[in-house]
Formats: sequence, structure tokens, C-alpha cells
Amino acid sequence: MRCWHCKTLLTWLADHDLEHEGEGILTELECKSCNAMYEVRQQHQEVEQEKKATKFDNIKKPKHYNMTSIEAWDVIKMQLGDKFQYYLEGNILKYLLRFKWKDQNISDLNKANVYIDKLIKELEDL
Repeated sequence: MRCWHCKTLLTWLADHDLEHEGEGILTELECKSCNAMYEVRQQHQEVEQEKKATKFDNIKKPKHYNMTSIEAWDVIKMQLGDKFQYYLEGNILKYLLRFKWKDQNISDLNKANVYIDKLIKELEDL
């Protein structure tokens, strides 16, 4: 997600459970360039409906990476900014280099493909 003021990638700060404010989730984001602060609110019902509607897949969308209102690699992208592609490249290499020595070798190749697809999308969006 980018700052609408200066178009810089936002940095994830935290997710908060808002039980006292209508049972929702508040995600705090910050722009490191212009210091703008953003809050994204979702009702628990919306979050639960999204989770139910989301088809989790151990390769493409593991449930443990999607337990908050924002995916893990979106937080990593916010932190790394334009260096995010190197994170993706590192994960591609990790899965390609170790697949021969694991019992779940096809699984690791499929995981490498997920990161390759994400890298392609990132490069297309430049």
C-alpha cells in the first residue's frame, strides 16, 4: 500500500484488536517519507468472512501467513520498499537449492513458483 501524499510504500506498525470499539481490527501504517499515519479498520465479521472466503493452500496461501488483516509478505514489502524483489529472489533460491534433499521436493518447487510469480508481478508493476 502506498502513501497517497507522496506515493511511498507504507510501513506496517501493528494490528490491534478493537473489542471495545465494535469488535474490529485496526491496522496502523506509516509513511517514512512524509510521516503520514494511516489506520485501516475492519469489523471482525468482515475479517472472518474474508478468512472463510479465502481458500488456504499450503503452497500458495498458507493459513499461518494470513492470520491478521495483512499478509506477511505485504508487511515485508512495506519494510523493504524497492528492495522487496531481493527478498523474493532469496526465497526462490532457497527453495531451488534445497528441493533435492527434502522429502517434499515437489512442494518446494511449487513454493519457488509462488515466489517467481510474485516477482514477475512486482516487476510488471514497476
